[in-house]
Amino acid sequence: MIPSTLDRPEEPFARASNGWDIQKLYSDLANAKQEFAPHTRRGLTPVEKRHLCGLLCGYSPAEIAVFLNKQIKGVEVDLSKTLYRYIELLTNRPRNALKNWRDAIDWLEIAGYKTQPKTSTGAILKATLHHSDRILSAAISPDGQFLATGSEDSTVKIWSLHSGELRQTIFGHSTAVLLVAFSPASKTLLTRSRAGTVKLWNLQNGELLKRLADVHRHESVAVNRF
Repeated sequence: MIPSTLDRPEEPFARASNGWDIQKLYSDLANAKQEFAPHTRRGLTPVEKRHLCGLLCGYSPAEIAVFLNKQIKGVEVDLSKTLYRYIELLTNRPRNALKNWRDAIDWLEIAGYKTQPKTSTGAILKATLHHSDRILSAAISPDGQFLATGSEDSTVKIWSLHSGELRQTIFGHSTAVLLVAFSPASKTLLTRSRAGTVKLWNLQNGELLKRLADVHRHESVAVNRF
């Protein structure tokens, strides 16, 4: 029997758990939901969890809609009637104060739900894991050695998962980096900017290997070799 996607409520945004205390958020938001709407079913629904994880990955409601093959307006309305209201209660904000999806992320981070990624040995990455602006994308190399982060500040940084130290910074985009993806061999890195620019980098020396064809806003890309 093939598991239903409802059994995996975080997909396709499972990486949200890399930087957020997802289970505590589920629990605390469920309590806020019960306060907001006492007569609804207890706990967050799979759809609410999926939308939450999409936001925590840095995706806008429009981008979430594309990932889930939904109408953009439908996702926006759903968020405004559910998660936004729960987040206001959880973070002690006025009713209907949350209107911008970015505020939801900021408020939850201020409330202490943002965590630091952990290495395979369980050691917490050093607090130096930062950019000059928000981190919008992240990926762990298949060999478990590195973490790549893409930021609103247009840079990509490569961190050692063993020591937590910054290994290199890639200055290759002029707009925010929305996607980073390692090749299966962990030798190259694919990056995509908000402008749609896709580039392939050599992780040995940080040099640009190739600029690929630009993609539209909601198209996805991946590395399948090297």
